[in-house]
Amino acid sequence: MKSGGILESTLETEPAKAEGARAALDQALREFAARGLTADELEAALAEVKTQFLRGNERKDARAATLGTLEMLCLGAAFFDAFPAELGGVTLEEINAYIKDILAPARASWVRIGPKK
Repeated sequence: MKSGGILESTLETEPAKAEGARAALDQALREFAARGLTADELEAALAEVKTQFLRGNERKDARAATLGTLEMLCLGAAFFDAFPAELGGVTLEEINAYIKDILAPARASWVRIGPKK
């Protein structure tokens, strides 16, 4: 999955191992939701997101596309410069509450691409 959101996971395996692998991923996601991030993990993740944002917008065409997207999302082009500071405002409590909510088993959705056997 590419650009699935702030949280994403991908699983690739042989068809014969798909159910066992899916169950293992499901368990790992449940454990992650229960545990959440540590302060160090959040710091590393925020640094990575900032780096990807800056690198991904180095070229004029990429910046123009991002600015257009921000306008379409009603955030305005000024949000481009504000984005790194906005990331800095994310607290450990906020992200862990988000993780618990978004990874709640009732919200789970699985998509399988490829043969069943």
